[in-house]
Order: sequence, then C-alpha cells, then structure tokens
Amino acid sequence: MTGMRIGFLTGPTEAVKAAIKSQANSASHIPTFLMNAAKVALSCDDAVGEFNAEYQKRRQIMIDGLSVFPGLRIGDCEGAFYAFVDITETGMSDTEFADGALEAGVQLIPASLIAGGEGFIRISYAADEEVIHEGLRRLSAWLLNE
Repeated sequence: MTGMRIGFLTGPTEAVKAAIKSQANSASHIPTFLMNAAKVALSCDDAVGEFNAEYQKRRQIMIDGLSVFPGLRIGDCEGAFYAFVDITETGMSDTEFADGALEAGVQLIPASLIAGGEGFIRISYAADEEVIHEGLRRLSAWLLNE
C-alpha cells in the first residue's frame, strides 16, 4: 500500500527470519486503522485491472506532455508511477531544473539526490488527470515562456 508502508515479505526461511529480526528492532506496529485499510486492499483483486489501466493512461499523458519540451528525453516508465527524465540538453542541472519547476508551481525531484542520478529529474504521475494536465501547463508556461 503505497505511502502507508504496509506490505508483506516472502522468500527463503532464513532470509525472512533475518528480515523480521531487523524490522522488529526498527518498527513495532502499524496503526490499527491501516490494518483495516490493508484488509480492504487485499480484497480488491477485481479492481486491479482498472487501476492499472488508469495508471497507464496517466503515464501516457505525462510522456506525451513532457515530450513537447525541447531538451527533455523521457525514458521508458517501467516502475512505480514516475517518469525519469533526462534534462541534460536543457543546459540546467537537475537541481536548477527542479528549482525552476517549483517556482512555476510544479514539484519534482532532482535525481542527483540519488547516487548516479545527476542530470535527471523524477516526476510523479500518481495524481488525477487534471492535476497532471495543470502541471504540464505550468511547465509549459515556464519552459516555453507561454
């Protein structure tokens, strides 16, 4: 359950035992209301296809919207719900790009916060379609001076 830090682990017995020992020393319990939310989430198998289709649609909106900006190269979005974008051709560092985007009203992550991520930004499409469109409009106003 993204953002709620709830999940499960499976694997070789000794590895799971070691993980449990490690986890038990760093966190002891999740809030009770999240247990109820997890119970509901685990009963939503019939909604997974619809959920995936919505994220694929949002991913395509993000890819199409970002691809119109000069100097941005969008790689395949293969995991989670982020676009990992090469911004090196803009002449800005990833931090400069992130600062400019924030001034335009769009929050994204400079990937230099991750080892080896220099020259890239990470932007989420885990939002309503209208929010994604609005973010793209704001980036357009900033990057294309519209």
